[in-house]
Amino acid sequence: HHLYFIFSEVIKNALFTSIHKAGPNKKPAPIHVAFLTESSLQSENERVVKVTDSGEGILSHDVKKAFSYYYATAKGCVGAPLAAAGEQVSSKEQPQIRGTGLSLTGSRLLVRYFGGDMTLQSICRKGTDVYIHL
Repeated sequence: HHLYFIFSEVIKNALFTSIHKAGPNKKPAPIHVAFLTESSLQSENERVVKVTDSGEGILSHDVKKAFSYYYATAKGCVGAPLAAAGEQVSSKEQPQIRGTGLSLTGSRLLVRYFGGDMTLQSICRKGTDVYIHL
């Protein structure tokens, strides 16, 4: 059940941000889940799963905050406006997806409890890679 929680929360976050970036009535970019090859592993017993989305992303100086309690990025790329300068985005154009800021934190807590770790890399407006080290 613990692995189910971890993966469902990470994949849910990736799906939400992809849907949000695509906007209403548009097809979101696919989410990719991959098991990394042995050449990328730190030790013989480690397994790494990479979840990639093409969603909103997070500014580089805010990436560490993503694992803080109640830190949610579902409203858009953290630290950056949703619209280009001078543009207004109506609430009808933006899907109303809100996060609690607990899913990544809780997932990483469980992964660490079982001796692993969770890290992420993100580029604002390009997407996020979440690495689950087990």
